[in-house]
Amino acid sequence: MVMSEATMPEERRKTLDRYAKLRVADVCDALDALGLLDRCSMGPEIRPVWTDRETLAHRVCGFATTVRYFPTNQAYLPHTPEEAAELRKQWQKRVLPTDLPCKEGDVIVIDGAGIRNIGYIGSNNIMRWRSRGARGVITNAGCRDSDEIAKEKIPAYTAYIGHGRKIGRVEFDQYDLPVSIGGVLVRPGDFIVADGDGVIVVPAEHIETVAELAAEERANDQAARRRLYTKLGMTEDDTLQ
Repeated sequence: MVMSEATMPEERRKTLDRYAKLRVADVCDALDALGLLDRCSMGPEIRPVWTDRETLAHRVCGFATTVRYFPTNQAYLPHTPEEAAELRKQWQKRVLPTDLPCKEGDVIVIDGAGIRNIGYIGSNNIMRWRSRGARGVITNAGCRDSDEIAKEKIPAYTAYIGHGRKIGRVEFDQYDLPVSIGGVLVRPGDFIVADGDGVIVVPAEHIETVAELAAEERANDQAARRRLYTKLGMTEDDTLQ
């Protein structure tokens, strides 16, 4: 059974709710307070594929579920369109399973071994993962169909935009293992927060403490900005809610 909001364990739901309005900046300051300076912040090359500056729909948080791929050394040599179709089918079955295990509240984290010009994320599979409850996708590789993904408004953070498919180029390694993305260790069950400032990872053992400290940071920032809005005669923005 696919986990839904209704079947999600209460503790998991509470964690997602606590982080829902926390910014990467708040979480970064909280991790700094624990002495984890720069240990958990992905490199600036991991950026949102699209941004929405009105509703901030590109923001995402959730529990990491991980997958890793490797470059292939197998030959891929179709000679006719018919052979190409059959080879694609066999490659998909043997080398590239696509049924990523994910559930409500997950963020899919893909280690693509830094291979260029491959769309590990496309407009179809990202919607399929979303239908199973995934909140978004983070990868040190790339995506394709980026225009459609922007229209779908599913959060995606990548190192680049590509257009080649995985078939014939890479092989699936395994699910649910520690991976390195943007210079940061990501383990299954760690917590991901991403927004216009980038992507940050909260180690599972610090999730509750970081949520508390980050909420304090956000509250302090809101109070200071609210005073400045009043002083400047400006209308408050909706992030102060």
